[in-house]
Amino acid sequence: MAPWKKIFEHVSIDKFKNMGNKILKNLKVALLNPVTQINNEKEKEAILSTLHDDPIQGGHTGITKTLAKVKRHYYWKNMSKYIKEYVRKCQKCQKAKTTKHTKTPMTITETPEHAFDRVVVDTIGPLPKSENGNEYAVTLICDLTKYLVAIPIANKSAKTVAKAIFESFILKYGPMKTFITDMGTEYKNSIITDLCKYLKIKNITSTAHHHQTVGVVERSHRTLNEYIRSYISTDKTDWDVWLQYFVYCFNTTQSMVHNYCPYELVFGRTSNLPKHFNKLHSIEPIYNIDDYAKESKYRLEVAYARARKLLEAHKKKKKK
Repeated sequence: MAPWKKIFEHVSIDKFKNMGNKILKNLKVALLNPVTQINNEKEKEAILSTLHDDPIQGGHTGITKTLAKVKRHYYWKNMSKYIKEYVRKCQKCQKAKTTKHTKTPMTITETPEHAFDRVVVDTIGPLPKSENGNEYAVTLICDLTKYLVAIPIANKSAKTVAKAIFESFILKYGPMKTFITDMGTEYKNSIITDLCKYLKIKNITSTAHHHQTVGVVERSHRTLNEYIRSYISTDKTDWDVWLQYFVYCFNTTQSMVHNYCPYELVFGRTSNLPKHFNKLHSIEPIYNIDDYAKESKYRLEVAYARARKLLEAHKKKKKK
């Protein structure tokens, strides 16, 4: 017997393959996503100024989410402690953060298979009337990926809301399979009913205030309100200008539910940092279009499976 075959007397072939695949996967991640070690104090401050303070890449997220963003690209000694102190001393964060309400155990719901299978829709407002004439925003959140779309609107009439959803969501991402709303008149009307019927969308009304699907929208609204308070002008008439900055920041921040950035689960890759800030010299693989399509599909399938598993575990934990 060849010496290398003796290993299988102690370790099964399947287990050996799994170990090998894990090593290769981690090696690929290390090669394609190298982490830069930071020693200079000014560089640390510049990184946090971008990944915490900046309205596009930062958004004044909390300690956990800021740490997750920084760890994707950088490392330094006592980094967690440094970031914790930085965020705690941030004056804008202290002014903007809201008090969290006591949580009610959530209802366990079926976890979607793919992005945008099930979308939770709500309206936020009225907000101060902007210079563009907007007073409301329609928010749509994918129940699997937690990817957010937010659309500023002047009013919440049935026609305005339906037009916003159709043009800014459905024409970009395709029709969802299931459409979950509350009892608001902007959703319970013949226009929305006809739209769902035409596109074969299942329309569900959520009536329980603390239902799990409603909870994800409430949390995004709370985060949105904190973001707006951090960046808008004193007279609050430019909130709709900042809205898409918030959406990008929200979607490129790691979700505490499934540990992925929503952007990554939808597009199959992380969003790039600006070239002038990202000094990493990563190894770029060479693709033809077929290889790119196959790898993107594979990565998304793996990511969806992991996200579903973590999402289900999160639901069970919250139910207790």
